[in-house]
Amino acid sequence: AFYTQRGAFNDKTLTIPDSIDYIGMGAFSGYKASKIVVDSANEKYTSIEDLVLTDKAKTVIWQYAIGNGRTEYTVPAGINNIAGYSFSQSDNLQKVVLDSSTITIGEKAFKNDINLKAIENTEQVIVISNEAFMNTGLESFVISTNLDQIHAKAFKNTKLENVYIPSSVIMIENEAFASNTKLKYVVVDAAPNMSGDAFKNSDNLEYLVALDENTKIIVNGDLELPTQATLYVTSKAIEATYE
Repeated sequence: AFYTQRGAFNDKTLTIPDSIDYIGMGAFSGYKASKIVVDSANEKYTSIEDLVLTDKAKTVIWQYAIGNGRTEYTVPAGINNIAGYSFSQSDNLQKVVLDSSTITIGEKAFKNDINLKAIENTEQVIVISNEAFMNTGLESFVISTNLDQIHAKAFKNTKLENVYIPSSVIMIENEAFASNTKLKYVVVDAAPNMSGDAFKNSDNLEYLVALDENTKIIVNGDLELPTQATLYVTSKAIEATYE
């Protein structure tokens, strides 16, 4: 509803009056506000440092002021949920540091953040939703040992070069790591159910490595790997090399 064209200059303040008691997910997606201000009398919402719209308890980020120009952002203490679309289409963000209580990253939360290179402090995250980091510049990401599912297109078209999938992951959905042209090594310390197109069009992938010789990767559909890729099974001894 508040979409603005990528790259357009916006020096705007998003103001939430006291009468607003419901804001749908993604309501302000693409709106390049430089500040978010919430009336102090509003009973449902507030803002932190005029940069993020949150619930009154300050546990959920509903929207980040994507037009503020910052290249780095540290999620405030107590935030456990990065809601869907909340950081999407930020042209400037390069690094985001999660709080230790942040456990959920919503659908398309960082989608189309083309300059986003790093998400730090991810070890506690238990949910990464559909397309969460799709079309970003993400170069590395530590997948939590508490995560059990990598949802559809979560890391599609990023700059990832190596991926370590811990044993907690039991499902890798369709195109989860598709179109990652810099991706070379994927190490699996698990026996996941994996969509056959999980790595579709990741044309420079060289190795899909299972660390345990007893690991059985269950593929749903034909496994689409580039012709030079090798499915390789080795011992646990090399685990440290890839973490």
